[in-house]
Amino acid sequence: MKTPLSADAGSTGSSSARAISSDSRAAARPLPPAKPYPVEPIPSVHSNNEWKLSSTYVCDALTVLLTAGLRAGGSV
Repeated sequence: MKTPLSADAGSTGSSSARAISSDSRAAARPLPPAKPYPVEPIPSVHSNNEWKLSSTYVCDALTVLLTAGLRAGGSV
C-alpha cells in the first residue's frame, strides 16, 4: 500500500509544480515589453564601463584594507 501512496504524492507534487511554473512563465511574459529600451544607452556604455572598472579597483582596495585590519585586530 505504500507504493500507490508515494505514486499519488509524486503525481500531485508534479502537477502542482507544473501549475507554479506555468504561472511564473505567464507572469514573466508581460514584463519585458513594458520597458522599451531607447537607443541612447549604446554610446554611454563606455562611461558605464569606466565607472565599473574604477569602482572595482576601489572595492578591491577596500577589501584589502579591511582584511588587513581584521587580521591585525585578530592577531592582537
